[in-house]
Formats: sequence, C-alpha cells, structure tokens
Amino acid sequence: MQAILKYQPQRTHFSAQDFVRQMWQLTPDEPIEFSHDGWDEQLNVDHSWHVNPFIPDYERLVPNGGFEALSEVDSRVGVEPFKQPYRLWLATQYQAEALVTVRAYVVMVDLLMQQLPGTISLDLGKTWISREEFLAPYATILTLNRAEIHRITALQTLSISHDDEIDPPFPLRW
Repeated sequence: MQAILKYQPQRTHFSAQDFVRQMWQLTPDEPIEFSHDGWDEQLNVDHSWHVNPFIPDYERLVPNGGFEALSEVDSRVGVEPFKQPYRLWLATQYQAEALVTVRAYVVMVDLLMQQLPGTISLDLGKTWISREEFLAPYATILTLNRAEIHRITALQTLSISHDDEIDPPFPLRW
C-alpha cells in the first residue's frame, strides 16, 4: 500500500505512544513496545519514520491478548518526505498486507490528515482525494474490534506471500 499526502504545513501535536496505540488498537493499560526511527515525539522536526510493533513481546506481556495470531506478520508502516515540498510518502512494506497492517495504515493516514490537512493520492499524484474519500472504502475495517482484526489476520497469514515487497520501497521520494 502506498500513497502521497499533500498537506498544509502546520505544527502537529502527536504523542508517539497514542499514535501507535490507535494504529494497533492498544488500550492505555497495555505496554507499548515498538521500533521507530527518525521520529521526534510530535512529528514536527522530521516527517520521516517507520514504525512496527514488537508483536512477540505483546504475546508474552499480555497473555490471551490475541497477539499470537500476529507472530508471523510484519506490520511495518512508514512515512517519508516526497520529492516536492509539503508532500509525504506513506507506505507499508508489501503490496498485499494482512488486515492488521491495512488497518494500522488507514488509521495512520487518518491521524496524519487530521493533524496535517490536505489531500491524498493513491496513484502517484495523478488524482487527489479528500480524507473522507480515502476513508470510505475502509469504513467496515475501522469498525472491527481488535479480536476480529486478529482472527481475520490469522486466517490471512495462511495465504499471504510477502514475496511482493514494493520495489523500490519508496519510489520517487526525492
């Protein structure tokens, strides 16, 4: 999955932990363990980061939390500057992603577009759509609870091949 966000520059007020909690449906009392790079706490200094939760650690820390289904899923999503000012490249690692990653990506785009108003292109800048138009096809996914997302993801892991890594991972970004 990949898109370009064309935004109006303004100061953001992200909390890295709240951002990740919303992307992966983590409750306030669940521990947050994730890797990231290039991320200042509020995404103001450097609009560039990749984030991936440590799923095996969640399985250990939150027994019966439903995370065991995700042990084979690489749920990495990222944001990088694009080749033009006030544009961000948003992407997952693979073209075919498990539902848990699709949901995290959609939530990431939604949160970014709330903080950085603008439009988004799914076709490398040929056409631009609003936040509402982007979210419409994902409305059902966004209503699923974490257990439902994990159950569907567990079934998907039986058939999804990750031989389709986007090549190059972030084309045309500079």
